[in-house]
Amino acid sequence: MTPLKLSLCIITGNVGGPMMGRFLDDFWQLADEIVVIRAIGHQLPDETLAIAAGRGCITGDYLNAPRHADWPHVDDFAAARNQAWSLATGDWVMWADTDDRLTPAAAQAIRATLETQGERFDMLITPYAVPDVGLLDNPRERVVRRGIARWTQPVHECLEPIDSSVTWRTASCPAGVITHDPGPRPPAARNGRNLRIIESIPAAELTTSLRYHLYAELFAIGRKAEGALAAEQFLLWADAGPVERFECALSLSMVVEDPADKAQWLQFAWHECPHRREPLVLLSNLALNADDPTRAEAYLRAAAGLPLPAPAPWNLRRKMWGWQFVQEQARVLRTQGHFAKAEALESNHFHRHAGRISLLHATRGRAQQAIETRALWLERAKDPDAIEHIFGLDPDDAEGPALGGFRHIIQDTAAGGPCGAWNIAATVAAGDVFVQVSDDMIPPQGWDRAILAALADTTAPAVLRVSDGHRTDGLIVLAIVNRAWWRQEGHLFHPAFFSMFSDNWLTERAEKARAIVEAPHLVFEHRHAAFTGEPMHPTTAASNNLMHYATGAKIIAQLRAGREVFTWRDIPGCVLDDSSWRVHAGIINAVEKPLCVEVGVAQGRGLACLATLAEFCGGRAIGVDSFAGTPGESAPYPENMLDSCRVFLDRCWVTPSLCQMTSLAAAAALPSSLDYVFLDAAHDYESIRDDIAAWWPKIKPGGWLAGHDYTDAEGVRRAVDAAFPHAEKLGTCWLVQKPVA
Repeated sequence: MTPLKLSLCIITGNVGGPMMGRFLDDFWQLADEIVVIRAIGHQLPDETLAIAAGRGCITGDYLNAPRHADWPHVDDFAAARNQAWSLATGDWVMWADTDDRLTPAAAQAIRATLETQGERFDMLITPYAVPDVGLLDNPRERVVRRGIARWTQPVHECLEPIDSSVTWRTASCPAGVITHDPGPRPPAARNGRNLRIIESIPAAELTTSLRYHLYAELFAIGRKAEGALAAEQFLLWADAGPVERFECALSLSMVVEDPADKAQWLQFAWHECPHRREPLVLLSNLALNADDPTRAEAYLRAAAGLPLPAPAPWNLRRKMWGWQFVQEQARVLRTQGHFAKAEALESNHFHRHAGRISLLHATRGRAQQAIETRALWLERAKDPDAIEHIFGLDPDDAEGPALGGFRHIIQDTAAGGPCGAWNIAATVAAGDVFVQVSDDMIPPQGWDRAILAALADTTAPAVLRVSDGHRTDGLIVLAIVNRAWWRQEGHLFHPAFFSMFSDNWLTERAEKARAIVEAPHLVFEHRHAAFTGEPMHPTTAASNNLMHYATGAKIIAQLRAGREVFTWRDIPGCVLDDSSWRVHAGIINAVEKPLCVEVGVAQGRGLACLATLAEFCGGRAIGVDSFAGTPGESAPYPENMLDSCRVFLDRCWVTPSLCQMTSLAAAAALPSSLDYVFLDAAHDYESIRDDIAAWWPKIKPGGWLAGHDYTDAEGVRRAVDAAFPHAEKLGTCWLVQKPVA
């Protein structure tokens, strides 16, 4: 028997070396020859074609027709594909795109089907998975006998017989899945390329397929009004099929804003395909968002009676028969107050699908982004039904209730920060593997299978080190650990950390224990503002506050030394609210080697906070107090407050200078070169007035004078308003910057 020859024919733009290399690594497993035609309009070429030629591909260029010679992209995809097919020499011809992936198992399945059954068919159909839009088994014509087919339509091209009188014999290869995977990069903005091609075709020549794609392309570039008109015109087109009409109505439901209009289009879609669950599940979601759980439950009950369609239509969203359907059921139950039933429903679904991965998702202040991130992780998973997702929330998060319908757990105090949220989520997780999820961390396609393959042995404690697409220093910024590691450590992140340096300590612990499993090929892109250049979200900014860096540095230093972790927050005394340390951090962050003074030390809580920040920035802090207490105060201070303060400062591992003298005496004794003075001693009008007068001359130009209790003490407020009518206010604090002469 003569071995068959399979030619893979592709067209490509300037996709770059890594993408082309990835594609060729995958598809050389299957093809005997690969033909690559570059189609880039009038753009300058990159190295893509040279890389393909260097890897043994047959290469060529497609040039636009003269009337489109100035287009910055290809003017006719079908013509370019036909040019690639004309160079093929195999018995069979196959197509793919450079952002597709092919596993060894899928390649073997396609090859075996051609070799063992090829005499029985002319075309092989394989699933095309497009996880980002929820299509997991979209059947596509993938391989045909050479010489029997050609491509038509300049965009959204179709495969048609050269001889229209011939009926093709077809076969399917369910295991030969090809997956669309553009990688971890942010998706490129739609530039209207496809729309330009469609609009260049006379209206009378538009096929039903192109009329269908016209509205979608208009929606994609934001021309919603025109897209809606084109969609409604398509629905009136006589040749429009029910599946396409169904999809068109679903699309319209996504772009209209009025809930009543959304419901109307979803009901239209259900009317077109009454055997499909998707409109009912989306109607349930719409009712739930309108705070109507009774109606939402009714839609889900109707959907529950609809089995998975067979054969599956090309646009089937299988998640509506899996994890998303269960999610909507659980959301309804929680909205009705049936929390235990919701937990049981999701837990049973997880275990029924042999679930092994728990996503621990800390979020605050951005509920919609959190919901979208949750969906993205599940959409990009190979086995989303075998994954549980748990939100870790703060008790004071104003947007937390918007996530209440999803599985979640609330930590006792917001002071625990994101580390506390991740840690508490881990305490209720049931998986063998815990994955830290942040709103700005983007998973690759099939991330779940890849993690489980890397952490094959879950009995020994292990930590997976993956790439974030940016760092090269080995820091584990995405914690992926097995349950054995979590049990050994007792937490995901050391509970002393709020945010910063928690990943450093995890990395050090894992390296010291030789528990790291290296997986640099797995890229979970970190779309942090530091990398994207976008404005930092307030939640991210709060987590990255200098105070958390400085405190985290002290914590990790204590842990490295084997000391008991003790920070300024652990010192007893008056409550130091967030506005105080935010003022400290904001001022010190802008000063090199700051020299700072706190007036009013007591047992040292505020001074330890100030010193932590100053020393982190290479400066130092000075504490001024008589250490005799304040007359009339009822705080339970120790008899020897100075010694007590020294003990606490030592435990915090900070070394500020202590001046045991009155505020006015210290102001006279200290040099006139201070960057920052914070007044928190006596709070009566006369004392604050005198402190301001004494310390203001000691601050150098550009430096700051600030103080506490502006909103709580009438004397403070009067004195500050008299001295600085335009002082800035932050929470309970006031602050004034000295002008630069």
